Amino acid sequence: MNILVTGGAGYIGSHTVAQLLRSQDQVVVYDNLSKGHRPAVPEGVPFVSGDIRDRKSLAKAFGDYHIDAVIHFAASSLVGESMERPSTAKREGASASAGFSTRSTARHKFSLTSTGLTIP
Repeated sequence: MNILVTGGAGYIGSHTVAQLLRSQDQVVVYDNLSKGHRPAVPEGVPFVSGDIRDRKSLAKAFGDYHIDAVIHFAASSLVGESMERPSTAKREGASASAGFSTRSTARHKFSLTSTGLTIP
């Protein structure tokens, strides 16, 4: 299975990538590196530098790598930030994730995960 891991250069995403590789899945990391780190992506794993709000870049990644499933970790994950500006964090998370709903088809599996978003 070809799996796109958004936020795959972050802490949780990079650990998920490692586990997927152990399971023999084909993994592509998609990250804008705003909070992630390029060295966290294992050697040999395709890396796409892009923002999940960029629908053209997402569409290219889906096409280039024949994506079957998405594990979505790309979001603002700092609890302090989401507590200080909850409406901004919520809006950014929702608008960024909306790109997947317009891109996904019946053949795509999608998992949205938020590790730190806290809305009071």
